[in-house]
Amino acid sequence: MYREATRFRNVTAKGQRSLPVWLEPTLGRREKITAHIQAGNRMLAQNSLGVAALHYQAALELAPQEPVAHSNLGVVFTRLGQFEEAEAHFRRAVEVKSDFADALANLSGLLNATKRFEAAAQTARRALNINPGHAGALFCLGSALFAQGDAAAAGAFFKHAAEAAPDQPMLWNRLGEMFLLKQKFAEAKTCFEKALALNSKDPSAYTGLGIVAKTEGRWDDANALLVRSIALDPRHLSGWLNLAGVFALEGKTPAAKGALYMGLKLKPDDGAIRLKLALTIPVIPRSNEDIDAQRAAMRRELRAFIAAPAPVLDPYLQINQSNFHGGYYARNEATVQSDIAHALLAACPRLGWDAPHCANGVPRGERVRLGLITTFPEKHIVGQLFRGILENFSREAFDIVVFVSPRSALIPSASGEGATRVITLPPDLFEAQKIVAAELLDVLFYLDVLVDTLTYYLAFARLARVQCTTWGHPVTTGIPNVDYFLSAADWEPEAGEQHYTERLVRLKRQPMYIRLPAAPKTVAERAEFNLPKGARLYFCAQSLFKIHPDFDLALSDILRRDPGGIIVLPASEHPHLNLVLSERFKTMFPTNASRVLLVPRMSPTRFLRLLTVADAVLDPFHWSGGNTTIEALACGQPVVTLPGEFMRGRLSLGFYKAMGLSELAVRDADEFVNVNIQIANDPATKSLLREKVAARLPSITEDLEAMKELEAFLLTVARNG
Repeated sequence: MYREATRFRNVTAKGQRSLPVWLEPTLGRREKITAHIQAGNRMLAQNSLGVAALHYQAALELAPQEPVAHSNLGVVFTRLGQFEEAEAHFRRAVEVKSDFADALANLSGLLNATKRFEAAAQTARRALNINPGHAGALFCLGSALFAQGDAAAAGAFFKHAAEAAPDQPMLWNRLGEMFLLKQKFAEAKTCFEKALALNSKDPSAYTGLGIVAKTEGRWDDANALLVRSIALDPRHLSGWLNLAGVFALEGKTPAAKGALYMGLKLKPDDGAIRLKLALTIPVIPRSNEDIDAQRAAMRRELRAFIAAPAPVLDPYLQINQSNFHGGYYARNEATVQSDIAHALLAACPRLGWDAPHCANGVPRGERVRLGLITTFPEKHIVGQLFRGILENFSREAFDIVVFVSPRSALIPSASGEGATRVITLPPDLFEAQKIVAAELLDVLFYLDVLVDTLTYYLAFARLARVQCTTWGHPVTTGIPNVDYFLSAADWEPEAGEQHYTERLVRLKRQPMYIRLPAAPKTVAERAEFNLPKGARLYFCAQSLFKIHPDFDLALSDILRRDPGGIIVLPASEHPHLNLVLSERFKTMFPTNASRVLLVPRMSPTRFLRLLTVADAVLDPFHWSGGNTTIEALACGQPVVTLPGEFMRGRLSLGFYKAMGLSELAVRDADEFVNVNIQIANDPATKSLLREKVAARLPSITEDLEAMKELEAFLLTVARNG
């Protein structure tokens, strides 16, 4: 049993005696054992593993059954990664002394390290039965439960561990990580600061504070803290992965992939890192060629993963990405989205869990139990649809339960009126599955699947007999358990079915419930926004990642043909994204790129005031305005649209079809430029279009017939499948 330990005699310093001189022969046997263990402990604390092992070996030569020496020698072997030897010593210690809580806690830690989580949890509980306040056992039990997917219980044990041993930075770090999972960022920050106070060179604490800085939008601080964490320990995997996440959000795609490759080098078989690499694409692509290259690389990586998958325990915690930005690339996403879904299911079959009640073929009661899931119950056009359903669906026919993403700021008493109950989902994917399944739903309606990663991963499970989605993020999900995509005949091109993995439903009316915002009573002054008085302002009121390279050419033509024109765009919260788009403009139209102005992001009220200042409001190619088009029309601004190939580029077209206003839907990019320049330069043309918009806009607002059609469809599929 001790053969491996004897090799430590070779790692002592030259000329060092194997036994210290102070262990005089006159000492008693028990005193010598104690002295060796104490000396070993001092060396272990200094991470002098070879010398520590010599002392524990010497103690065991005097007393082969000494449990403390066995347990501590096991710690030495654990730190060296020699887990077999370590486990043998821990188990021997427990055999000799069955109530040895320290040895049981050490054994539990080893079992966690070797991914035997159930055994680790059982062993930690044995230690806690002996000593309920044992910090190490509490920590090990929390770690085992977390690895098994029970984050809520794990957090409670980490909290108890930190209270039991407040001088241990590792415990404060784990508690901080649990607070991050619960999105309690102030509490997490406090924990990481306590860890740093105990150890100013703790990479985990810097990583935690970097994550907090990211959630607060302090991008420079997040970068600096995460770089500090990996400078302290280049093998700190969490630091690399979180730095990659910050780089990806900032649009620094090569840097993000580089950080992920460093993570993969540290953990070559990690399925989550492989999938994160596949899903990391530019927020703002450089060109159409860049788009095609990025998508081709993504598909290669996904198919390689499907051919040789690696397990991922919890995609929400470990990946926390979807193909959100791919939808803005103006390509058919059906195959890519399907590949992503199949890769995720290969990595984590648990994603596709079927709730038991879904095996029944008919509704359980007289009323259909309808679940609504949304990230935007408040200030978003999706929230208007959400409230339209709650306000107008029959309570005799439907029992409605509302589920809200933890990202939301829902006030149940204000936004959930009309629902049987409003449930804010926890930031725990598998707990959220159970919560939704417990409602025994007939139909589950996802209003905005790809906007929020928890909602996206939740949609993989069969939580209701019928599951459908709609235009909240108007791209197919690729998920096998999403049955229907609810669209409108006025939105869809002739071959629209090819763009979805779900069954496409072309409703006669648009599944929207539009309430017009209150337009500003007076036209704003340009000085409010630091915009020049004499220029003609072409305002594109969309996030920068919606500006497709094809749209650059139209912007260039507007600036070339209207020498007094200026393009106005809302700036991103990520300064690097502003730089990326500006550099693309300099490549596409170098002469006039300086005439593109970025204005800071602003409140909804201030945004509406800015709309009144514009001479023309531009609808970008391939991703048509929904809410922004409605807001512009409400402010008296006619919005010209060029319908795209996919539904996501045809929302404004649908509005105009319903309004009978064909003048604002054009046939090609040249006509788009011509009409916008005419609107900006000819007051008579703009005035005529404004009058037509004002007269016909009420025809698409608060459309009760659309709600009745949607209600009838959901009733039919609930009863017939």
